[in-house]
Order: sequence, then structure tokens, then C-alpha cells
Amino acid sequence: MKKTGPALIPTLFLLAALSLTGCGEKQAAAPVPVPEPVVEAVELPPVEAPALDEGLIAYVSGIVDISDGSDWFPAEIGDMITIADTIKTGADSSCEIQFGTTAVIHLKENTEISVSRISLTPESNKVGLDMVAGSVLAKVQKLAEKDSFSVRTSNTVCGVRGTEFSVSEEPGQQTVLAVKEGSIAVLPPELDVEALKEQVAGKGETAQAVIDQILAEAPRVEANQEMALTEEYLEETREITETVTKAVTEIAEAKDAAEAEAKTEQLAAATIASTKDLAIKTAPAAAISAEKAEALKQTDKMKILDIPVAASREDKATQPQIQLYKVGIKVQPADARIVLNGESTARGNFSALYEAGTNLSFSIEREGYAPYNLPVSVSPEDAKLYTIQLAALVIEQKPAESAPETTAPEEVPEAAGEKSPAIEKTVETTSETAEPVAEAAQPEAAVAEEAEIEEAPKRVPVRISALPADASIIINGAAAQTGSFETEALPGTELSVKISRRGFEDQTLQLTTGETALDQEVRLKGKPLIFSQSAGRETIRGIAAGGTIIVASDAAGTLSAADLTGRKLWTLETPNKPNENSAPVIIQGKAYFSGSKALIVADLASGNTVQSVELDGNRSHVFGRKVAEFNRQVLYPSNSALELFSPSSGSFSSFAAIPGEGSKMSPGIYQGSVLIADQEGNFLIIKDGTVQASIATDAVMPVALAVSVKGNKAVFSGRKGNVVCIDLSSQSVLWQQKISDENVSVTADIALGSRGAYIFGRDGAIYGLNLNDGSSLFAPIRGASAPPLYLPGKDQIVYGTGDNKLIFAAAATGKTIKSLAIQSTVSSRPALIPGDSLIAVGTRQGQLLLIEPAGIQ
Repeated sequence: MKKTGPALIPTLFLLAALSLTGCGEKQAAAPVPVPEPVVEAVELPPVEAPALDEGLIAYVSGIVDISDGSDWFPAEIGDMITIADTIKTGADSSCEIQFGTTAVIHLKENTEISVSRISLTPESNKVGLDMVAGSVLAKVQKLAEKDSFSVRTSNTVCGVRGTEFSVSEEPGQQTVLAVKEGSIAVLPPELDVEALKEQVAGKGETAQAVIDQILAEAPRVEANQEMALTEEYLEETREITETVTKAVTEIAEAKDAAEAEAKTEQLAAATIASTKDLAIKTAPAAAISAEKAEALKQTDKMKILDIPVAASREDKATQPQIQLYKVGIKVQPADARIVLNGESTARGNFSALYEAGTNLSFSIEREGYAPYNLPVSVSPEDAKLYTIQLAALVIEQKPAESAPETTAPEEVPEAAGEKSPAIEKTVETTSETAEPVAEAAQPEAAVAEEAEIEEAPKRVPVRISALPADASIIINGAAAQTGSFETEALPGTELSVKISRRGFEDQTLQLTTGETALDQEVRLKGKPLIFSQSAGRETIRGIAAGGTIIVASDAAGTLSAADLTGRKLWTLETPNKPNENSAPVIIQGKAYFSGSKALIVADLASGNTVQSVELDGNRSHVFGRKVAEFNRQVLYPSNSALELFSPSSGSFSSFAAIPGEGSKMSPGIYQGSVLIADQEGNFLIIKDGTVQASIATDAVMPVALAVSVKGNKAVFSGRKGNVVCIDLSSQSVLWQQKISDENVSVTADIALGSRGAYIFGRDGAIYGLNLNDGSSLFAPIRGASAPPLYLPGKDQIVYGTGDNKLIFAAAATGKTIKSLAIQSTVSSRPALIPGDSLIAVGTRQGQLLLIEPAGIQ
């Protein structure tokens, strides 16, 4: 989480200020390092060969996280990336992912991508990436005819045959492509050639060739050029896109070879016309800017390492040997700078793969700490993670050296015939008859005075610690440490100490050092409620969080947005009243809200209405259904079909028909497939617009809820509480379980954790079922007022109660861990702020609350 506050003042200066307080002008301070840093080394396991459908994390710097669609976890060197995984880098962070020996990509800071395609077979290498935000550099080997590498953003999909290029994307803004070597083919995002070819698989080679022609004839960005693409480009090419995709869909739906051939001819004609129109409507590429050219110099340092893929992970005898070794550095404090071979590389955390014999010279630096150098000559024995705790500097107090003071003899006017006393004294002390004792006495006094001056004042130890241990400590206006701070200071030094942590009350102390050690512990008082504000005139029904913006919908169909400080951003009235259980959905910088009357699309930042589409009976979402993001598009569930919705044009296009009596559910997404159940309880797996599998279950009449997915398991419930778990890998029912002997209606999405499924019944109870076999995890939790939220990493569920509490419970046992009285009744499923620990809650009183769980004591 990014912290805001006053600019940091180097700890070294802070220590000096503390040590100098109370000293005279003759005293000075000099930094002296405390004992050497604490260094621990742990062996890292060998690099495993990725499978044919996996990429490999080859470099990590700073904060990098991976999501498998449910949980987020820190990326580690050697981790495997597969289809549907999302990778996100934080501020001052980056990582590199390698795909076999085909390509390597470098994710710069604040970048998020997901993987839509990986297939690294001997016959062809295909990689597809979807980019949400940020900037990516790519180095791609020369590809064979059947190979492909593409990056899709909100505004374009670019295909390459072997090049070095960058893609930059900001939500709601433009996509900028820049090329260093080779060239990029530019197409609208819906014209992902590989996806279109998969759609017509089995319909003949001619159809495949025609689609390949789209890529071959597409406008291009050549070496030393760049191109900017905006939403206007999407609008101008919308008709072209719809023409081509419609023709491809008709080929896919052809019932026989003759029909497929006829439709292919139509596609060929459409392709010829479309590629000409694209060339006209795509703005020409411009000369590359100095900024992009400079950024692309990074590709010179990117290496496609020798990382062969494994045809079978299970066959240990045939695993390819990878002659690369892991080297990692983790540093405390976490903002310490890691310099590698003279170049600043990372802060706090760094790891990469190297060939044996590579010489590495690490230098760890942070102001206020002794620097540390670590040389590493890469070998199997030195494949280690080095954890380094830097040693803080202390100030050695010494007086400034000065020359003894000398005073010129005072001039006294002489009277006639008299000698000056000064002269007389001089004569006396230099007389041969004078006693030598007087001569010796003067140097002795001077030595004693000098010794007294050089004796340094005694400093006393100062230690300030805080609870919680991640609270920040600010001393005399300067940021010092997190959790605890130690130094030495002179007696009488005045300290103004401020301890702060989000979710707790700030505490300020005024301290003065004495003759003995000062050891002060500060325990902050919890203040978990970040803000409470009115978000609607009626009960809050749904909440969605996107980045730093929270959107709530109330029972009157009103949308309201606020930021994480509690500042209300906008309010939007919609026709969707009454709104009993509809919730907003955030997709690519827009808020989608569907209900009984209309589909509303609003800009997330401003609240301006992008689209307001009146819904007929077939598309009406009376039961609280909602849209879903699918392959960077918006998937809309109607009663009889799944459709693709265009936010730019407000139009619907066919994706897949739902057979039988249709569906009243929202779809789930799994590795490029769409999951939904029909009214008869048949679980449908839909790929490329076609039902690939239909699995009969006992969950009849599923209503309102969406299919929940965790790993390779999908869970949903029928109207009367028949919960079903589908094994997606085998496309079969793993288990079925009725949650109660009575018919308990279930209409809310089922929360899935690492071990359990958590179902909210209309009887106000939460039921926990073992995700592996459907057995009960705990007795039903009674008195809940809304569906629960599962907290990944904590293995906890969070839910509201009818007696105005927010409960945090162990996911495995249902036992309460802690609770918070909130003086209002929770009415919606809590929402976790992405990449944060904050939890947003809506209430029956129309309030939106933001909670910091750490502050609940």
C-alpha cells in the first residue's frame, strides 16, 4: 500500500540532530557504524522446466504479486505462470516472465497483465497477453509461420513475428505502441487472430488462412516508430470488427462442410474490404519519441535464457536440465536500495536467474545505515536467498578540537621613570634567579584545562517502540523507523514523538532524556472505522471496489462512488427501482449496473453516463444478475443467451445460446470458457460460443447467483439449497450437498476459500462446506444479515449480523476471531479493496463504511 505523508528526512540527519541537542558550539557529531549487518543465506531449489502451457518468472524486483483468479500471493523467482493468471507490479517494482525460448517480457512498475494463451509445443509457439494498465517491454525471437505472440489492450491487439517493442496502457486513456526492431501488426482488440482461428477450428484450412490474411494485411508500426490508439479508433473500426466477427461466428455455427465453405467465401470477401478500411481508418505511425526510444534501451539488457519446456511434468526421467541458478536478496529496511554491478536495481527485494560463473557484486544502501557489500560468484552452491538486516548508524559525540586561547598582554601607559607591570612580569619570569617551580606550574594547569575540554558528554541509550509493530515513528518531524527506533542522545535532549498507523488513533509524546536510558513503549488505540458516509437514500444492496474507488448501489437504484478518504465522488440516479439485489460491476475503468429497467454504464472516475440501454423482458435483470468480464469484453447474461455488450456503441452481439428453458444466473469464467447453469440444473461449459459440455445436477432453478470458481472447481446452488461442486478438469460432478433439511433459498454468490465453500441462505444462516467432499465444516452460523466475504491469506470469513456487528471468523471452524460494533446493520456482502486490507461495507441505513481490520482490538 502506498503511504502518504511528509517527505522523508534521512535517518542519519535525525540521529545527528538528537545527539547534538544541548551541545556547545565546540562539539561536533560523527557517524560511526554499529556492528556488521545480520546476514542469513538459505539454499534455493533448482529451476524446474515449465510445462508446455506455462511461463516462468525469471526476475523479480520489489513488490510483484500473482493471482490465480481467487487469491493473490507474492511472486517468487522460478514461479510458473499459466492461462488466466494475473501478474501485478507495485511502485518501484518490476519483473520478467519468459515463455520457453520464444520471448521474454519486462513488466515495469504499476503494471497489470493477465495471460490468455500459452502453448509452447514443437509444432507451434503461441503466447497471448491481456494488458490492464502500465507498461510492458517485449523481446520476441523470430517466429515461424505457425507461431504467434500478441498483446491485447482495451484499444488494440498487436501481433508480432519477432521484434523488440513496448506497450503502455492507462485505464480510460490511450494505448501507445513503440517499436525498436521488427514491426507490429495493429488491429482492433476483438480481432485477435488466434482467438478467431480457434473459433473456426475444424472448419477447414481455408478459413484459417483467410483469418491469417487479416493479420498479414493489418496496418503496422515499423522499427523506430510509435502509434497512439484511443477509444476513437475503436469507434471508427467498430463496423469493420462486427462484420468480421459475425462472419467468423457463422463459419463456426455451420452445420456441414458445404455451409462452412460458403461462409468462408463470405469471410474472404469481408476480409478484403475490411483490411482496406483498416488501413484508411488507422492513423499512420509517427517517428518514435525520445522518451520511448530511451525506455526501449532496456531491451538490450533483457535476455531470452535457455529455458526449455517439459512435455510432461509428471515424467521425471525426461525433464530437461536447466543450467541456471537462482540468486535472491531480501533486505531490511524494506526501502533499502540494492545496487548490482554498479547499477541501481531494486529496493528491498531482488531475485533473478543466472548462468554458472556469473560474477555479481551487490551493494545494499540506505541513509542512516551502514552500507553492505555482497559478492556472489554464481554456482550451484551459491544458489541462495540472502536475507540482510542492515546495521543502523549511531552518532559518536566528540568535541571539536580547537587551539588554546591566547591573550595579548594588556598595554598600560608608562609613567616617567616607571616600568610597565607587564614588562616587569616578563622580566621576572625570565630571570635566571627565578624558581623553576613557577615555570612548571603553568603547563600543568593548561593540561588539566585541556583534558576537561576534551572529555565528551556522556550519551544515554534511547529506545522507542510501538504497537502495532508496523506503526510509523516520527521524531522531531523526521520519519525514523517502523515499529521501533534506537539511538543515543545527550541528557536534556527534547524529543517530540508521533506514532501513527492507519486504523489506530495517532499518539504524540513530548520526552526529555535524563541521566539514564530512556525506553518508551507506545501502544496505539484501535480506530478501525476509516469513514462512514451516506451512500444512498435506502438500503445498500451491492458494493464493488476498483483501485481506490468504491461504488455502491441502493434499493432505489442509485449509484454512489467514494474514494478511500471518504470523499464522495459522484451520485447517479438510474431507472432500476426497486433494486432488490443488483450490484455494480467494475470493468476497465467503468461501472456497469443492470436491473429491471436499464443497463447503465458510467465512467468510474467522473460518474458520467457512458451508456443507458433500455432492457426488454428477455434482458431484464429482475433477479439481480450482472455482467462479467470475459476476454477483455463485457459478457451479458439474458434469459435465453449470453451476449457480448459494446460499451462504446451500446449494442449487443451474439455469443452463445442457452438451450432448454434458459438461465436466470450470472456467468463464471474459467480459462477462456464461460460457466453457467440452466433452469433445469444442467451445468454448461461454453467455449468459443459453443456448449462444450452439459453436466446434469440436482441444483434445479438456480437464480441470481453467479458460478463461483476456485482452481479447477466450480460451485453453485439451486433455488432450494442444493449445492453442487463441479470438477472442471474432468467435467464431472465432484459432490452435491443439500445445506438444510428444509428448503433454504440461495440467491447470493457462494464465497470460496482455500478449503471451503460459504453459502448464505435466505434464512439468515451461513453454511460452510468442505470444498473437497461437501461435508460440513461447522454448524450453521445463525443471525447473519448478508453474504460473507472470504479473506485470502487470512483464511477468514467476514460477515454482518442482525445485531449490528461485523464478524471476522475462522474459515475452517466458523468461530469468531474478533468483532466490531458498527451501530448499523450490514446489508451487502463486504468488499475487499484490491491490493489492500481495507474492507467496504454497506448498511440498511444507506451508509457506506470503510474498515481497517487491523484496528479491531
